Amino acid sequence: MKTYIISLERSTDRREQCFASCLSVGLKPTWFKAVNGREVLAQPQNIHLPAGIKIDLQDKITLNLSLNRSVIIEDKLTASELGCALSHLSVYHHIVENNIEQALILEDDCLLKPPVADILPIILSKPNIWDMVLLYSESGVRDLWGRGKIYLDRDHHIYMKRKGMGPLLDSIFNRRRMSFLACAYLINLKAAKRLLKLGCHVCLPADYLTGLIAYHKLRLFTCHPRESLACVNSFASTISFSENRPKHRLL
Repeated sequence: MKTYIISLERSTDRREQCFASCLSVGLKPTWFKAVNGREVLAQPQNIHLPAGIKIDLQDKITLNLSLNRSVIIEDKLTASELGCALSHLSVYHHIVENNIEQALILEDDCLLKPPVADILPIILSKPNIWDMVLLYSESGVRDLWGRGKIYLDRDHHIYMKRKGMGPLLDSIFNRRRMSFLACAYLINLKAAKRLLKLGCHVCLPADYLTGLIAYHKLRLFTCHPRESLACVNSFASTISFSENRPKHRLL
């Protein structure tokens, strides 16, 4: 299982703990050096970005959805959000360039829990039903009524569930709703190609790009209970606390 830990070079303690949690569940992760957003803004000429990826910071952007609908997102990315978005896009580019069918992407403040060792193979055995699976998330998405749970461990009531109501209805009912947090998720090659295409002009936070299902129209699943497979470490987020993060109003 290809596993990538996104981590800034200076974040040694965070990275070591994330590595240890991966090794404890039988994964052999690779460190994917995170992009420092402040360095990008300060010296853009010194930053090498994967082919096709361009920075497009705007105070207001419009995303076109199905059925001639759209959503407007206000407030440009902060430096940390920019670095995070570029880091995830760089991983997608690596996945596409190397034709990797499935991968696990982790941010370095996320720790995997022991059940992952047994449950990850179960999820991977169902490649035809998902494009992305968030192991740890928050969601405000409205789901299609009657869409059942897929149990991964009945004894401990661990399951995953597809988010949303389908590409057309999502543009109506989930136009401004998303499944947040891109700190621990599985992604397949199809999804990496799709997100790389949609995000190549970098203007969205990483968890907006992965979580706004009305925009990317991918088969997104979330795992439950929330902290059954992963948790966020007590390290202060480099995005949330290092600067005043905008609210990114959706209109």
